Amino acid sequence: MDVRLGKLIVLGHIFGVLEETIVIASGLSGKSIFAAPFDKRVEAYKGKLFWADGSFSDCLAILRAFQEWESKKRSGDFSSRDGGKDRESTWCKAYFLNRNQLEEMSLMVVEIKKSLWRQDIEPLKIQNPIVWSQDWKYTVLRLAMFGAFYPNYFRKVT
Repeated sequence: MDVRLGKLIVLGHIFGVLEETIVIASGLSGKSIFAAPFDKRVEAYKGKLFWADGSFSDCLAILRAFQEWESKKRSGDFSSRDGGKDRESTWCKAYFLNRNQLEEMSLMVVEIKKSLWRQDIEPLKIQNPIVWSQDWKYTVLRLAMFGAFYPNYFRKVT
């Protein structure tokens, strides 16, 4: 793994956003989870912007897309009964996501968590842990990304 991605995970651990930084690091270390068919590149780019939720951040786009896909898998939306793989493929195609890369990324997330666990690195378990609101969580994630990727960090100013 790239040293900056390792640094991102360490900063995520320090700031209480370990799970999110593991997902981002996994998404950045492999092939892109975003599909870009040649004849639909503009639509694919709009899809990526959708996942970035107005932040123009590839990291946050990866995080949101993966979390949504994982949530749908866990809830049974893609279950094997009634052609689940077909529904999953259709959903991924509609949102310009590469299902095989999402599966690979999921395996990498598990592998990283196991590696960290073997080193006794896991989410902090203290009496009153900090629970970030969604807005603050994205702010903290941005700070962790800034620290990990500096000086290669850009901020869009309007």
